[in-house]
Amino acid sequence: MDETCGRREVLHRAEIHGHYARSERDLIRGKCKRFTQRERVPEARPEDSGESAAFDLPREFDGRLATTRYSREAECWHTRHVCLQIRPICECRESSAKRAARFPPPPLSVRADAAARPVLLSRHRNDQGIPVARRRDKALRTQKIAVGAFGVLVLGLVGYLFWLVLSEAPSGEFVEGEHYFLIENPARTSGERVEVTEFFSYACIHCFNFDPILEDWVEDNAAQIAFRRSPVFTNEPWRVLATHFYTTLELGNFEEVHTAFFRELHVASRQLLTRDAIARWIDGRDVTEERYIEMYGSQRVRARMTAADRLQRQLQVATVPTVVIAGKYRVRTTSEIGPKRMLEIMKHLVDKELAERQPAG
Repeated sequence: MDETCGRREVLHRAEIHGHYARSERDLIRGKCKRFTQRERVPEARPEDSGESAAFDLPREFDGRLATTRYSREAECWHTRHVCLQIRPICECRESSAKRAARFPPPPLSVRADAAARPVLLSRHRNDQGIPVARRRDKALRTQKIAVGAFGVLVLGLVGYLFWLVLSEAPSGEFVEGEHYFLIENPARTSGERVEVTEFFSYACIHCFNFDPILEDWVEDNAAQIAFRRSPVFTNEPWRVLATHFYTTLELGNFEEVHTAFFRELHVASRQLLTRDAIARWIDGRDVTEERYIEMYGSQRVRARMTAADRLQRQLQVATVPTVVIAGKYRVRTTSEIGPKRMLEIMKHLVDKELAERQPAG
């Protein structure tokens, strides 16, 4: 470059070959210059016109981004490197003819060949120096992963619904040890109707979902069964909820508050896990807060809690919801037994018990 000239101008683009030239580029240790098409560089250092120069083009060139490499002898250029013919823009008062003589344009054959071949800028970089193609590939991979995950989720949901339909389908025969279990130490029952006991907890979301369909089943079979509930408690919060259950039974407002209390815990997500919190909630629901607290600590409620704990241990109830039929058949939900199938098994066991009670002959 002429020392009197401190600017460069991009004239044209030559051809690009599909050759990875990082190693050649790395051999150039000279100071890099940054410029765009027709950008003037007033502080460029003087260079001889025969000297090779290396510089980055991080900004836009002809609507694309690229890293450029120029060599005096080069008529071909490499992938990630754009061939540019540069010339100094002289500020001295020499004529256009002299400048044209000093910097002749490239031969027409070279320009025509360069224009005919496409510029392959597959690995151009953005303003932050990150390859745009790499960012696009990453975005595409992310989209593919998201689509694949969504597809797996949909297939899983369809499979689960299909399994649920099959699991809820009626079955003609129920097998002991698979659909229900015979209790080794059964509880004694009395009465003409078959006793059905549900072991539950207010803290159990499955008990909350099971409760409405169980009540419908109990109503449909009221002539054959005697239904009751027994709360299960294995920790202090569950003990508080069990005590609340027996307190409402003693106060006589169980039917008014049972479903509402279930919904407060699992729909409204209220933390009613202490005596005082429940007392404040139940105040005005056919009972006062003071009356509730008094009954909560009464001897009758404590006696009911003791009997419930003994029954739970005797019947070997370990999960909720669990239903015991006639004190000797235990039924519970599993991965293969849904709520509706559970009701069918319960009906089967009730009919079985009634058939066994009929006198022979």
